[in-house]
Amino acid sequence: MSGYERAHGSNAIGRVLRAAFQAVGLAHYYAPLRESLGRDKMHNPLLRVAFTGMIDFVLHEIYWIMASASYRLGRRPRPAPAIAGMIDQLTRSGHAVYSAREFAPEAVKALEEGLWRAFDAFQDRTPYGYRPKAPVLWKGMLCYPAVSENQVHYDAISQKECELVWDFLEETGCRAALEARLKSRLSGFNVRVWRYFPRGASSVRLHRDNLPPHAFKMMYFRGEVDEVGGALKVRGYGGEERTVEGRDQIIIFDANRVYHESRNPAPGRHRDCIEVCLMPELSPSRRVQYSGFEAEHPYNPFKSWQVPARELVPLRPFGRPTGRLIAV
Repeated sequence: MSGYERAHGSNAIGRVLRAAFQAVGLAHYYAPLRESLGRDKMHNPLLRVAFTGMIDFVLHEIYWIMASASYRLGRRPRPAPAIAGMIDQLTRSGHAVYSAREFAPEAVKALEEGLWRAFDAFQDRTPYGYRPKAPVLWKGMLCYPAVSENQVHYDAISQKECELVWDFLEETGCRAALEARLKSRLSGFNVRVWRYFPRGASSVRLHRDNLPPHAFKMMYFRGEVDEVGGALKVRGYGGEERTVEGRDQIIIFDANRVYHESRNPAPGRHRDCIEVCLMPELSPSRRVQYSGFEAEHPYNPFKSWQVPARELVPLRPFGRPTGRLIAV
């Protein structure tokens, strides 16, 4: 087993190892920490590598413990059989796949008449190769400065359309299943909507993400998707593989531990997708926001991450570029 795999383990040793890997690999969190502590603090590079990497991991773990305790103290209805099936899939394999159209056809229709209609109009007037305008970044969010070459991203999404996505999460059972699995309420720290084209060579190869602990992803694929149409492939906790195929499919998955990949669609095809990153929330909330196409997550969940950022700062630990930016 590789160190990377051990670092993503679910047991205590795995979590400690993952924290150690983050302490080394996420030294760029020094930027927001320096701002909060004062620019004359933490000159020792070893100290700031260890402390800033660990503080992110520890803060998100503490936040989840508090959110979970709050959730367990509240009254929760017994999940419906369909939701219980999703919870079982999430627990056993780290992912749950089902048809949104079969589960909640009205939710699919509402999304089609709202967000997808605006998305289609945007795509009709947007040339291939379009690069998004400066994203609506929130303070403390991490991001990349560029987007994939074969994706045209909808960067005109409004807060009302974000709320439509939240309604979709509720009506299709995503929220209830994931809250029961994590034993925590949820909020959405980024919504992304894009069209995936066959052009270019940048298939999304097999990988895992580096989201905060206990964060999950939901992806909804519009219309018919198959293996030659850019379908997502996942490898569950036990190594079992699955291709997300069919009409109006949803997948909820543990992107930190479940390997996933997506090949380019075949010529003449494209794939439309909505992706939401979800993380524990201390109190009942409908918070879901668009933070930019390549935005990642808030480094400190205890701080407000709905405050507009003043600027984007390149992250250069020890003077070396990381390819990442942080909104400060």
